[in-house]
Amino acid sequence: MLRTGQAALGRALRRPQWSKAAHQSTLAGALNPMLDAATRLPERTAVTEDGTAVSYACLYLRSVAVAERLRETDSAAPSGERSARQPAALREAASRLLPEWAAVPSAKLGSLILFTSGTTSRPKGVLHTHASLGDMTATLREAWAWSSDDTVLHTLPMHHLHGVVNVAACAQASGAAVQWERKFDPASVWARLLGSDAPSVFMGVPTMYARMLQHLSSLSSAERAAAKELGNTVRLMVSGSAPLPQGLATAWQDATGVSLLERYGMTELGMALSNGLDPTDREFGTVGRPLPGVECRIAVPLGSQRQSGTACDGGAARDGAPVGELWVRGGMVSPGYWERPEANAEAFVAPADVSSVVSALWEAPGSSGGKTTDGAAHAARPWFRTGDVATVREGTGRWQLLGRESVDIIKSAGFKVSALEVEAAVLDCPGVAEVAVLGINDAADMGELITAVVVPEEGSAPPTLEGIRERCKRTIAHYKLPKALVVVAQIERNAMGKVNKKELRKQLQSPPANEASQASAS
Repeated sequence: MLRTGQAALGRALRRPQWSKAAHQSTLAGALNPMLDAATRLPERTAVTEDGTAVSYACLYLRSVAVAERLRETDSAAPSGERSARQPAALREAASRLLPEWAAVPSAKLGSLILFTSGTTSRPKGVLHTHASLGDMTATLREAWAWSSDDTVLHTLPMHHLHGVVNVAACAQASGAAVQWERKFDPASVWARLLGSDAPSVFMGVPTMYARMLQHLSSLSSAERAAAKELGNTVRLMVSGSAPLPQGLATAWQDATGVSLLERYGMTELGMALSNGLDPTDREFGTVGRPLPGVECRIAVPLGSQRQSGTACDGGAARDGAPVGELWVRGGMVSPGYWERPEANAEAFVAPADVSSVVSALWEAPGSSGGKTTDGAAHAARPWFRTGDVATVREGTGRWQLLGRESVDIIKSAGFKVSALEVEAAVLDCPGVAEVAVLGINDAADMGELITAVVVPEEGSAPPTLEGIRERCKRTIAHYKLPKALVVVAQIERNAMGKVNKKELRKQLQSPPANEASQASAS
């Protein structure tokens, strides 16, 4: 099986640049990637699990069988007719790989419903069509240079977009092989990465990389030496679904020689922003620039005049760019939530209604990754309100996410503070393994108390509030320093490594007796 490492990365980077024609030419295949891959690469390994390899042709035939059974289940024909037509017709259709009902589906048909994580509100079912999924995969295949030479190690949950689209669907649409692991296990992942059939692509969340670094010390000296050369076999490692701490990114690169690629996306829209495939085209603390076919804007609130260096929505402009909610549109955006008209009305804004919602949509240089449709069709698309607060770094044009407006923007003493910025500073403190920063209602009428919930490093003494504040003074302003500290044994996270801060805040505002130690500073 072919593998691509750093040498192949150089070749990938010399491929022709993305273009509208190239993007559209891949869209039909992306609408039915299984058929496309089975037709082009029937003998190529599609999936390996527990030592068993399944080719694309075999995987497609199995999907045909499942689809036919589902079709029969919904059919109104008498049971005798269904059973009579099934075996022979199915075998004939499968042998030709082109059953009439498995041709390229209508782009407008619903294809997938994924539920949001529920960390900030009740989970909502996000509908995606064959067109939006096709657009997602076509965009990422181009941006991250997916090819049939790739092998990807898959350890992510399949009920989230990260696992089902970024890994599985992109691999399938590219004719790449998937090494399937039913769950994430650091020992198994290291065995794969250092094995004779090492993958060329791996995607995970920050907590996965942290656990792998912890496990690295238990490997033999020969294995640790091999890990240092990981860049020779793995061309791309992606970190997403949660902010990547700088200390973790640096430690990973020191241990493996591989620079982690950060990107930004949501269940409602797939991936919108990404750092460059070339490691030199990345900037820590940012999520890069808009991907092909994606437009990004910063919403300027009603009544606010956007001028360089002025305040925006109560927060000072950064490097000449406003700070505000990120709005996105493009062909990959979902048409809406399943049976949630009130949520759709709030989240999706038609172009004609923009002026009634915000003062303006600020456009950064390079805030569009290029359009995938003609101008008129694209201009008619609604904008999706992400609920994330963002800004753009001047000079590089890279986007920086400051967190969710509902839980990550803390209103303290008249300032708006990014919890993500404070978390990054606290994680750099000695003895801190994990942290979640949030605002707790302040009885002293300071608005919200900046509170750090910390898990100590194993074998280390619990950090103190004074020690954390003294260390954080090096990197963040005084008004952003934590005012309270809570030390816990663990911070609950979901399968994608996200913390439900709304639930955590409820627990901290009325904690059970003796559950956690707290300290405060004025």
